[in-house]
Amino acid sequence: MSRSFSGKNWALFQNDSEITQEISRGTGISSFIAHILMNRGFRGVDEINSFLSCSLKSTIPEPSLFLGMEKAVERVAKAIIDRESIMVFGDYDVDGITSTFLIVKYLKLLGISSEFHIPNRFSEGYGINSEAIRLAKEKQVDLFIAVDSGTNAVSEIEELQSFGIDVIVLDHHVQTAEPLPGAVAIVNPNRLDQMEIGNSHIKHLCAAGVVFIFLMALRRHLKNRPPPKPPQSDLLLGDTEHRSGVYLGVHEHSSTGSTKEETDCGGLGGGSNVGFMDDANSPDLLQFNDVVALGTLCDVVDLRGINRAIVKYFLKHGPCSTGIKAMMRAFGINRIDLPEDLSFLIGPAINAAGRIGDPMIALQSLLEEDDDKAHELAKNLLNLNERRKILEKELMAEVMVMISEMDTRPPPKPPQSDLLLGDTEHRSGENSKGEDRGKFGRGAIETNGGIFLYGEGWHEGVLGIIAGRIKEKFCKPTFVMSFDSNGKGKGSARSIPGFHIGHFFDKAKKAGVITEGGGHALAGGFSMNFSDVFNFQKFLIDNTDVEFVNQLLIDYEIKISSQLSSLANELKILEPFGKGMEKPLFCLREMRIKSISKTKTGAHLMIILSGHLGDRDIRGFIFNISMKQKFVSILEQKKNNLLDLVGFISSNPQFGTSFIIEDADISR
Repeated sequence: MSRSFSGKNWALFQNDSEITQEISRGTGISSFIAHILMNRGFRGVDEINSFLSCSLKSTIPEPSLFLGMEKAVERVAKAIIDRESIMVFGDYDVDGITSTFLIVKYLKLLGISSEFHIPNRFSEGYGINSEAIRLAKEKQVDLFIAVDSGTNAVSEIEELQSFGIDVIVLDHHVQTAEPLPGAVAIVNPNRLDQMEIGNSHIKHLCAAGVVFIFLMALRRHLKNRPPPKPPQSDLLLGDTEHRSGVYLGVHEHSSTGSTKEETDCGGLGGGSNVGFMDDANSPDLLQFNDVVALGTLCDVVDLRGINRAIVKYFLKHGPCSTGIKAMMRAFGINRIDLPEDLSFLIGPAINAAGRIGDPMIALQSLLEEDDDKAHELAKNLLNLNERRKILEKELMAEVMVMISEMDTRPPPKPPQSDLLLGDTEHRSGENSKGEDRGKFGRGAIETNGGIFLYGEGWHEGVLGIIAGRIKEKFCKPTFVMSFDSNGKGKGSARSIPGFHIGHFFDKAKKAGVITEGGGHALAGGFSMNFSDVFNFQKFLIDNTDVEFVNQLLIDYEIKISSQLSSLANELKILEPFGKGMEKPLFCLREMRIKSISKTKTGAHLMIILSGHLGDRDIRGFIFNISMKQKFVSILEQKKNNLLDLVGFISSNPQFGTSFIIEDADISR
């Protein structure tokens, strides 16, 4: 290919045809599906059969595999039985909010009222903080359960425990602190000493998934535990409200219509033992599957093993929670057929509360049981998300101008003042056009291995989204930082496979170029002082000076137009698609644009394609054209030219089978 619009080099996957046929015969799948699976790294027949047939029953891990699980279950069970004061502390993203919901809701179904807190992104930041510690002391908490954070909070957990508050951590973030904090128990598949799990799919659980496994273990423990002697106090034996809950149980029937095979697995439901609670009063954990699926998809973890089973189960049975149903109603969605409906519609609405508002609104929207109240909360989230889109659009326009003028030279020598650096554009609060940039200005630098953008007063809530968009466009790790008027900066980063953001920030913190930082392989957050911008730029050059391959890997070349429908049907066996099982990319050669028109909403573009592939025209789409105006303009200019196109095959009731265009050869 001469030149693609994206600037990426197209490469077609090549597989050994004999091995493909061998896999096809051994699994009963077509050679086409075998080819796609080989493109995703699958090789063995058993591995493929396991992937295709995965279910909750076959993938749920034994909870005792997790270090710290037994201690965590024992301590929480004690708090339930003794009716101790419990606080659940989460995070302001979807994974943190869904994880918090799971614990709080399960305790509520047992008749236990717990405190809960989601930190404010702007005033508290990520993780256990002084405000959380203050609240725990003020409310005289006995047990503090941290979800989606806490693995590396050494000093904070030490402080909590110094006040007599026990701490349990249910997390999935990579451990960077050595030794681990001195909590009662830390359950995390990514603990450095968690060797029993190895490199299996369990390592890729999000926090909501870890909490889900923990609740299975807790449920089983409570069912096996001998019932306590009836208390003497009338307070626990008196009226219905007190007699239910822990001692007689609260049962909320699942609306999933699950079969016995689906529920009788790993402590989700079923079983005949009678202990502290029995089947009649034991909450069915499958009613939480929709919330776990939401956290799984929005945290962009690998959709293999249990993660895949969780999402598959949700797509088959639909939502159970009042909150998710209310958000679907607010969005005008009757049903959810694709993972994108959760991750691209509902997920961003929940995230919007933490990005530009109060994340507690999002948690309350999931916890609310009244349909009408839940609907009102859902509408509030949608309004916040619309405001977030405006902020994102404005900042994206600004940074794209910066990138077009980006300085690719090494950073300047350290400035004399610890507040100033770079050339006139960066050094003053005013650029050459006389536009006010604030005391610290703004800057952009590109290295062989990364892009760093910063500005004063940028809205912190959209930095991660901007970093993600820039990363996608340029296929490089991207760091976006906003400084306040005192030179204190907070930022977000997004990466590509091969460059681990969490490890990079760990090194940067040890080197003293950032004050805080951490995250996953592909995403993270960090803090720094403006006086360290030069040092960070240099550190970025020294530690990302590698050439990333800007390549677009194409799974299959479509030869005739009639293949489109048959391939779309075959692909259903691989659903759901997501990280680790990305949608296959296809190539159409020598196509001609027959017509171009906007869809009813004006948000998308419909393109009718014709070419040498046969008499049948192909319906193509470009989604979200507001973000792709340049691409649309070039396609309109080349309407009479032959084009090679790359995209996805889509099949839905509204548009039938169509081709979603992602890139084009614009060299003709």
